[in-house]
Amino acid sequence: MPCGKSSLFRFMDNPRYCWRKVVLLFSLKILHSFVKPAAGKEKELFEVLIVDDTIYPRKRSKKVELLSRKHDHSNNQYVKGFDLLTVGYSDGISFLPLAFSLQSSQNKKVRLQEACPDIDKRTHGGKLREEAVQGKPKALLSLLSEISKAGMETKHILFDSWFGSNNLIADLLGEGYYPICMVKDWKGMKFGYNGEKLTLSQLYNKVKWGLNFKSRDVLGSVLVSLGKDSRGNLRHGKVIIVRNRNKSKRKWLAILNTDPRLSEREAVRIYGKRWDIEVFFKVCKSVLKLARELQVRSFDSLVAHTSIVFLRYMLLSCENRLSQDERSHGELFAALCDELDDISLKQALDLLFAYLEIAAREEALTPERLKALQEGFMADLAQSIRYFQVNKIPLPNAA
Repeated sequence: MPCGKSSLFRFMDNPRYCWRKVVLLFSLKILHSFVKPAAGKEKELFEVLIVDDTIYPRKRSKKVELLSRKHDHSNNQYVKGFDLLTVGYSDGISFLPLAFSLQSSQNKKVRLQEACPDIDKRTHGGKLREEAVQGKPKALLSLLSEISKAGMETKHILFDSWFGSNNLIADLLGEGYYPICMVKDWKGMKFGYNGEKLTLSQLYNKVKWGLNFKSRDVLGSVLVSLGKDSRGNLRHGKVIIVRNRNKSKRKWLAILNTDPRLSEREAVRIYGKRWDIEVFFKVCKSVLKLARELQVRSFDSLVAHTSIVFLRYMLLSCENRLSQDERSHGELFAALCDELDDISLKQALDLLFAYLEIAAREEALTPERLKALQEGFMADLAQSIRYFQVNKIPLPNAA
C-alpha cells in the first residue's frame, strides 16, 4: 500500500533513525562488491579519502533547527544555512560519499534558531545536534572514527588549505592517517625548520635559493617538523613547492605531504584527485536538488534528505563506471586484452616465418618481388597491429 506524504515526512523526522549509518554501509557495500573488483590490478589507482565542506543554503528559512549565518567563500557573502562537511572515497575513477555532518555555528550569537529541547540526547538525532555545534575538526575526527570502525582501511586523506592547521594535522597523524593538503600562509600553520617556527612565507624566503628545480611544475621540496601528535611523538612532513599556473601575484603554491614513501611528483598527482569532491558537490546541488527539493524545519529531516541525495549519487556513480569506464569489467577485461595481444603477436610471427620460407624458395628476389611479398605480409596482418595503414606510414622501398 502506498503511503501518504505526511507519513514520509514523519518517517524522515524521526530522531531514532541513523541515516548516516545507512549511507556508510551502502557506500562500503558498493565499494567492496563493485568498485574494487572493477579496478582489477591497475597499479596507477591510488585509494584516498577526501574531506571538504560546502554551503548547505536555506536562504528563505527562519525557523529551521540550528540555522545560522555562514560565509560563502565562492560568492564572498553571508547566507543562512549550514556547512555540509563530507568525507568521501576516491580511486581516481569513482567517487563515493562515506559520511557527512551538517555543521551549525559554535557561536550562539550567529545561530538564528536553537535545537529543539524535546529531543532525547541519547538518540541519533540528539547526538547529531551536539556534533553540529562542536566545530569541524572534532566532527571530522568523529566521522573518521565511524568510517574506520566500519572497516575502511584507506589512510591517505586529502583536503584543501581551509583544514590545514597544526592541531588537526597532528590529530590525524596520531590516528594513523597520512594527510596530503594544500597549505596557506597563516598563523595557525607553522613549520619547524632549523629550530625555528616559521609561517609558509617565512619558510619559502629561507629555502627559495636552495630549492632543487626537479621539473617544470615541481620547483622543489623541504623537510619540516610538524610538532607532536596526541601521543607525544614528533612528526615530520615535506613541503612541496609547485608552480602556480593561475594568474595571481604569487608564482608558487605549497603542498604538504606527510607520507615519506611518496615522491614529490607522486604526492602532487595524488592531491589532484581532491577535485572529485568538488564535482560531487556540483552534481548534488545542480542535478540532485540538494537543499532545494524539500522545505522542512527539523534537523532530522535535513539529515534524512541529505542522505537520500547521497544514495542517489552512489547509484549514478555506479552507472557511470559501468557504462563508460572500460575497467568496469575488472580482471576479466584485463585477461581478455592480454590474451588478444598474445594471439595477435603469435599470428604475426607465424605469418612472418611463412613469408620467409616463401622468400627462401625464390630463385631470384628482384626488388619488385620483394615489395610484393612485403605488401602481402602487411595485408595479411591482424587489424589490431596493422599500424602502417592506421598511421598512414609509407612502406619502405626495397633496396
